[in-house]
Amino acid sequence: MKRRVLRAIAIVLVVAFCRCFPVWAAPSENVGHLDRARELIQQGECAAAIAPLSEAVRAHPENAIAFKLRGYCHQKLEQSDAALSDYSRVIALTPKSADAYIDRGLAHGFRGEYELAIADYDEALAIAPEDARASNARGVARCRQGFSGEGRSDFARAAELSRDSGDLDLYRVARRAAKRLCGA
Repeated sequence: MKRRVLRAIAIVLVVAFCRCFPVWAAPSENVGHLDRARELIQQGECAAAIAPLSEAVRAHPENAIAFKLRGYCHQKLEQSDAALSDYSRVIALTPKSADAYIDRGLAHGFRGEYELAIADYDEALAIAPEDARASNARGVARCRQGFSGEGRSDFARAAELSRDSGDLDLYRVARRAAKRLCGA
């Protein structure tokens, strides 16, 4: 169940990131690789998407979108070292992106490295204090680490922010996670 919740959050983050920052995919020769990779990802073919994403990264090592998508694919394939490497590169390229820290935090969370995950979520919240996804993800990590009170607070904040923004899917996820993970 934990993996399904984290994967759902990861998918939402990838889609949101790609929509918010399309300029990073700008080099025209790179667009073909990225389009093909996005197509494969949408079809659930992350293993096949890694090759065009790696080609995009080789051609344009400053392309944060290519690293982000490849990190996502590695995460889906449970290749956590590679995912962490790609997400760290996204952070190096876009240090003011809360999404980049959330992605890397999720990768740490999948590995059970909750302290590292919480540190990344803290960075994300320092950049974007109103980010419901970061609050929700930090709540998961805190509850997994045994800090139920802090986790419940994060879930409550995520629920409030997502309700206020109209993101009812995240609102429901935060409410359910608080009950399942922290006993709230």
